[in-house]
Amino acid sequence: MKRFFALAALAALTACAPTMAVAPAGTFQPKNALAVNLQNSWTHIPPQLNWVTNGSVLTRHGVALGRVDIVRLSPGESILRAARNVDVPEYTSGMSELELVELVTASLQRLEYTDVRAENVHPHQLAGVPGVRFDIHGKYPSGLNLRGDAVLAQANDELNLIIFLAPAAHYYEASAAEVEQIIETARAS
Repeated sequence: MKRFFALAALAALTACAPTMAVAPAGTFQPKNALAVNLQNSWTHIPPQLNWVTNGSVLTRHGVALGRVDIVRLSPGESILRAARNVDVPEYTSGMSELELVELVTASLQRLEYTDVRAENVHPHQLAGVPGVRFDIHGKYPSGLNLRGDAVLAQANDELNLIIFLAPAAHYYEASAAEVEQIIETARAS
């Protein structure tokens, strides 16, 4: 009988625990972030299971082969999750476009990506708000070439951002068109 109650308690606890789930085609609304439209199903890693960044992650082939981070930051928060007393770049309300680009590239460098550089920096709207967009190039810690896109916009003292990262060989191009559609359909929640 004790074993039955223990199993029932365990089942109740795991029913409440966050898990990875399918984000089906259609509107995807992560908690406290921009809503986007998905053309196809993606795997959704909720913030509670995302130990790398402060936000939701979408992936088609696994996070090492491509990830789309959808994040909303308040002043004093970082793109990265970090242990206490670890210096991470933080968002400050009213950052310039150059500072926003540096926030992303410095954050990626803290994750041990190397040779990280932003290219093609230009104004771009995200969810109807003027912001900045740029291409990301660099290397994974393993040395594999990295390619990506970042779009950021500040509104109401918060920073909304979408970052796409994938290996430059095959995986970036395989998802780029669909990620472009995700970026272009982003809207405030």
